[in-house]
Amino acid sequence: MSCLEPLLPALARRLADIEPSRVLLVGSEAAALVHALRIPSEVRLEPLGATPPADTPYDLALVAGELRSAPAERLGVLARLRDLYARRTLLLTGLEAAQSDTLEHASVMALGFVHVDRYDYEGRSLRLYEFDIGTYKTTPDWLNSRDWANPRLWDKYRW
Repeated sequence: MSCLEPLLPALARRLADIEPSRVLLVGSEAAALVHALRIPSEVRLEPLGATPPADTPYDLALVAGELRSAPAERLGVLARLRDLYARRTLLLTGLEAAQSDTLEHASVMALGFVHVDRYDYEGRSLRLYEFDIGTYKTTPDWLNSRDWANPRLWDKYRW
């Protein structure tokens, strides 16, 4: 966990902003990361189960280390976490033992994650990503009841 020291302040800030009451832990290093961050004891920590939560999604899914799934299924696991399991997802990549297990930056960004922080340590590139459905897509200015048909373009183009 010594390689995580530079990223711990960024993770701690994110957790302080989110103030989760239920955290879903995913990946081989998630539990150790929680211990290093000193998450308050009143926060309920749970490992990833086979089915999504029945009542409400988790406040946060914390993904760190190797995912116990086939390489082709890893992005699917992240998409399910993002869509079904949690309101927000924090993903820490670069901890994996094998370079082939590391998720690619472009693939993670394609899922709608935002790159928060990066640190290079002993030849590894540790990256922190976040997905928050509340800030995922901003509404464009033109998408409103006044301009729904884009009247400024009438008589300019042939439809």
